[in-house]
Amino acid sequence: MTREEFMTALGRYLKKLPEDELEQVRVYYHEMFEEAGVGRYDQVPAHFGDPKRIALEILSQNAKDDINREGPSTEEPLIKNKWIIIALGIMALPLGIPLLGTLLGGLIGIVAIVFALILTGISLIFFPAIIIINGSGLGIASIAFLSGFILLGIGFCLLLIRIIIIIVEALARWISHRANGRSGANHE
Repeated sequence: MTREEFMTALGRYLKKLPEDELEQVRVYYHEMFEEAGVGRYDQVPAHFGDPKRIALEILSQNAKDDINREGPSTEEPLIKNKWIIIALGIMALPLGIPLLGTLLGGLIGIVAIVFALILTGISLIFFPAIIIINGSGLGIASIAFLSGFILLGIGFCLLLIRIIIIIVEALARWISHRANGRSGANHE
């Protein structure tokens, strides 16, 4: 195979290569032939190899370079991923909102407990100091005042228990009425 036939065959096998890279290959092999002293119509030495095999190596190297240079295309998957994430977020709302409420309620509870512990610590520090300053303690009036608060708290607890009992009884009557109303209609 002559140098001209070699270059024609190589160009034919590399037609998928971009024009600027094809020109680089032509220049490279032109210089190689010049250094080896191969004329235009001279036979190409066997150590240069087969043009088809050389073209396959160049194309595979070019493909690897393109992948490394550009990296994976992320534009389309990002758009698709965005819509998938939005859809999953919407589907997660029925579970997410109650879970968020639970976490928020737990956080508020923890803050309230910490606040109560701080106030308890402060009162344990200042209450004995007040007793010492007053001398005889809080006295009978203070004890009666505190006893009144205790009795008021017990009264509120009993009232709340009675309200809960009334609500449960009303709910039981309503469920019973609904159940009896359906069963009676089905049997008649």
